[in-house]
Amino acid sequence: EKMTRPLRLLPGLCIWCFSKHGAALHIYQPSNEEKNSSVVKPRPLPPLRSDGVVPKPSFEAPPLVLAEQGNAGAEPHLGKLTEGASFLHLRRHLSPPVQISYTASDAGGTFRFATDRTGGHKSSDKMEMYVAPTGERLATFMQVTDEVFYWDFEMMSYTPLCPTQSPLGSPGLSGASRYRYARLTKRLDQKIGWTLARANCNGTVSDFWKITPRFGFSVQQHFDVHEIGGSLIGSFDEALATDADVNFDLWATKGVDLTLFTATAMLIDLNMCRMAATG
Repeated sequence: EKMTRPLRLLPGLCIWCFSKHGAALHIYQPSNEEKNSSVVKPRPLPPLRSDGVVPKPSFEAPPLVLAEQGNAGAEPHLGKLTEGASFLHLRRHLSPPVQISYTASDAGGTFRFATDRTGGHKSSDKMEMYVAPTGERLATFMQVTDEVFYWDFEMMSYTPLCPTQSPLGSPGLSGASRYRYARLTKRLDQKIGWTLARANCNGTVSDFWKITPRFGFSVQQHFDVHEIGGSLIGSFDEALATDADVNFDLWATKGVDLTLFTATAMLIDLNMCRMAATG
């Protein structure tokens, strides 16, 4: 007996099918793999030109002896991996009334990364990180509250970790879906720094970096970045400034996702600002 080919219908389309050959009716439902195979690219932000200022690092080399190479973790990475010990100059820009944005430049003064403005005291405000020369969006930062003793930031990328990962929240102004990539957490009842955890496809997170103050007390900010397990792979050090902006020297060893490293430094400083504003 000759078989009739099943009909493939779009979701939500209701059709009564009467055929003398008895055509089979099949309602097509796209899988997560198919949904994520055509990820919409986010609308870019306006590119940011470098201001010509060449940073003067407080240290000509990392202030501490770093591990020879870091563990970048599973792909996809948020950005490129460092090929050796790498330096970036991070700058916090203050705009009235209480707006904060960041730029990160290399040793030659070229802007590598930047963010849009966000509220320095409003926990509901999001922040977009992008490639400064092109405006390509890299990640969205969003503060979330889980418990009384936690202060968390979600880091969302525009690329799913795997075909089955579901988007987190609505697309927003970029017009593209966003996916959980990492979470930065500080326990307010413990003065031990922050933990950066990377997301997994099953919705869980795994601790990845530990960021701790280098000194028990310091007027300026100095943080060390360790992998979970002990290896020191980077540092954030507040540098001397000649204006109202706040400057940081970032050092990362070989094999570190420099985009994720810079994003972490931005979030820690933003966390410090918002904690100070809320008392």
